[in-house]
Amino acid sequence: MLLSRRCAITHLGVAPLVLGAVSARAGDAGPFAGLVRQALSRRWEGISEIPTDAVSSGKWVSKLAVEFKLDQAFDFTGYWRESFNLDERRYSALFAMSGSCWNEGEDVGISIPATRLLVADTPPAVITWDSSSVRLSFASDANRPGHFILEGTARGGNGGVWKVTLIDVD
Repeated sequence: MLLSRRCAITHLGVAPLVLGAVSARAGDAGPFAGLVRQALSRRWEGISEIPTDAVSSGKWVSKLAVEFKLDQAFDFTGYWRESFNLDERRYSALFAMSGSCWNEGEDVGISIPATRLLVADTPPAVITWDSSSVRLSFASDANRPGHFILEGTARGGNGGVWKVTLIDVD
């Protein structure tokens, strides 16, 4: 899923929001079931941010577009599209995903154990598309009443960890 950088870009940071907790109940949205069902019926867009010294801003940013299809057991399937611009060219990849909702006390979120690359543009030699596991927590969007944010981390097959932030757009 999110990009793995060989040579030019290295993963250096960890977003502290939602690194695995052992008390999570998979396939369960708990008291938030109605809100989770409503939220995951929407389209989501956002960004991934990878800390790196290879760019002047100190982070590589990719755009994300995500769609979920939630079942009755609070498991889901869907698609994750990632894109970025480099040297006046746009590169994109489409990944299939599946996962489950989780509930830890007052927190609720989603876990995606792994994504699967379906189709992608061939990126420059120093960049590869990489499958990732993702764990995101729901929050209310303070700037848009009735809307949500999903925020957390992704872990690539190469061991890198980066921040993911999504907002619902429907």
